[in-house]
Amino acid sequence: ECTLDTCDCDSGCEHEIVDCNDYNPCTDDSCECDTGCVYGTVTCDDHNSCTDDSCDPSYGCIHEEVDCHDGDQCTCDSCDPIEGCVSEELNCDDYDEYTYDYCDEYCRHIPYDCDDDNVCTDDYWEDGECHHNELNCDDRTPCSYSYCDRKEACKFVDIVCDDNKICTEDSCDESIGCIFTNIDCDDDDECTYDYCDCELGCQNEEISCDDGSECTDDVCDPEEGCTHTCIKCDDDDKCTIDSCDPSVGCVKEEVHCDDSDECTDDLCDSVKGCFFSNTNCDDDNECTIDLCDSERGCYTVPNRCDDYNECTENKCDEEEGCMFEKIECIADDVCTDSYCDPDEGCVYYPTSCDDYDECTDDTCDPESGCQNVDTDCDDGLACTDDLCDSEYGCYTESVSCEPKDACETACCKEPNGCETKPIECDDNNKCTEDSCDPETGCVYTDIDIDDDNECTIDHCDPEHGIWTETLRCVAQDECTEGHCDPKIGCIDEAIKCDDYDECTTDNCDPESGCVHIDIECDDYDACTEDDCDSDSGCTYSSIECDAPNACYTAYCDRSEGCIIEPVECDDYSKCTDDTCDDNEGCVYTTISCDDDDECTEDCCHPNLGCLHKEITCEAEDYCSKAYCDEKKGCVTEPIECEGDEDECFTAECDPEVGCVYKEVICDDDDVCTYDECDSEKGCVYTNCETYSCWTTGCDEYGCTWEMYNCDDYDECTEDYC
Repeated sequence: ECTLDTCDCDSGCEHEIVDCNDYNPCTDDSCECDTGCVYGTVTCDDHNSCTDDSCDPSYGCIHEEVDCHDGDQCTCDSCDPIEGCVSEELNCDDYDEYTYDYCDEYCRHIPYDCDDDNVCTDDYWEDGECHHNELNCDDRTPCSYSYCDRKEACKFVDIVCDDNKICTEDSCDESIGCIFTNIDCDDDDECTYDYCDCELGCQNEEISCDDGSECTDDVCDPEEGCTHTCIKCDDDDKCTIDSCDPSVGCVKEEVHCDDSDECTDDLCDSVKGCFFSNTNCDDDNECTIDLCDSERGCYTVPNRCDDYNECTENKCDEEEGCMFEKIECIADDVCTDSYCDPDEGCVYYPTSCDDYDECTDDTCDPESGCQNVDTDCDDGLACTDDLCDSEYGCYTESVSCEPKDACETACCKEPNGCETKPIECDDNNKCTEDSCDPETGCVYTDIDIDDDNECTIDHCDPEHGIWTETLRCVAQDECTEGHCDPKIGCIDEAIKCDDYDECTTDNCDPESGCVHIDIECDDYDACTEDDCDSDSGCTYSSIECDAPNACYTAYCDRSEGCIIEPVECDDYSKCTDDTCDDNEGCVYTTISCDDDDECTEDCCHPNLGCLHKEITCEAEDYCSKAYCDEKKGCVTEPIECEGDEDECFTAECDPEVGCVYKEVICDDDDVCTYDECDSEKGCVYTNCETYSCWTTGCDEYGCTWEMYNCDDYDECTEDYC
């Protein structure tokens, strides 16, 4: 059938080959002897999965490049000659640990926001997580205390060093804190008594220089103090006896020059005086006043040596006369101070050992004096740092235990203190190698499952580990013809099983032909809902995580999904009770520090919590004592001045100095008695002493004695007494 057979009369049979060309490049033209022209379809397959192969009757085979763009800006689309279109997720990692990298139409790099809206924390991102360290507001000076205000951050408040005593200058030293220095009330004037009154401050009272004698001119010099200059009573008249009486001053007595006077001559000249020399009645005793009586002769009266100063001991020496020795007020021990008051004598009061430091126990030892011993603040717990504040006293802070690296955990336990133990890095996944990095912590590295055999499909199951699946390259009429090379893999001609569904993977089963398996659209992100669209392939929609109320926060973790966590309501102040309300959220209620003790000042420190400082109860004056009652507060009671059994002293209380013991003055205003005080009986008044051979009497000057006249007027007898 492939020839046209004819017969020519001249040449005979002729056989012309049939022209089977249909001028269609898409057919393979041939001729079969039995059937004639055969037009088979031209195979245009170039064995390249990246081209669409077809045939155009005008041009023949056409190989158009496949468009692998899936319309997703977050994938890198390419074509593999064997596999066809390949879409790989776009790598948006900018290798900056401080940003969260993801793709949404294009790569986005969002800085991690670690701000916890608390100005009292230092917020930063490090080692893959947010850190919120408490802000250190310590200005390291004892003259102020610092704390963190949630609105204004660090605040520094100057400590007020006020001991509420007018007699001290209050200041603050940057090294040791409050200093209370006694003020100097000395006005450099010896004519004033200088002291400090607890209510009025410095007092400079003018001292009295009156020695009680009209025979001295008493003045005070600001530099030297009191001076007592004897006044001059001499009138330059030899006919008068000029003297001075301490009670009345100068006394002038007319000289009687009566010749019947055993002490004087009868005549007197104003220049020379009496023509008869005076009898010398000097007994060489400066403790007597020597006189002469015109009838009985010389006599003496005691010289009263009294300077009216309780700070001197009055004595009389027969040669020197009156002596006033200064009394030295010596306390019994070093825990007592003393001074001498001219009116009251020795005054004793307790030594103050208060160093105004709450971190010392202040006592006084009678032998060694003031003792300021550090207070023992040890609470016996290994998990607290025991500290002391000079103003508030003992307080504690929790011990912070730090592991040496990220492969350990640390905590504080009683009684040993800080303990560490290694962390366990087992993720129960046989497809990872588990290890620990001292800097970052647990590390889970995927194991290498490739057996370098292109004829196997290598898998790893988290539970069972590595397993392989043999690649079947058995040639089948419906699918392939070929075999598998361990280095190259299957070498065959595969049928095209593309169902144009982006949600399936298309391959060929040697027995049944094309097989379309649903793809697994798992992006391993628990924060997305995974689905598949036939046109575009896998889709990943973000899920929303809602908190149940204002006391919880909700966020999504890419590994675990929605996480609901309670809000941490801590304002880092020990002065509030921190709670959470379902509707309002965090509530910070001020706590009460009232300890129902009227003897403490109750306050709250943001870092230390409730503080109860004992109040100091001060007496109104030295005649009262003060103490504190837990219910009533400060109570003042009068003191009792206990006197001794000496009847020569009386005990009374002076508001300015306290108990004063005054000597009883025994004076009955009778010059004819000896006035003295007996410690058991009190004042004793004794009449003038009597002596044998003398008659005792009394005149305006005091006791007088006149010798008996034993003259019997008999010249033959010697008369005496």
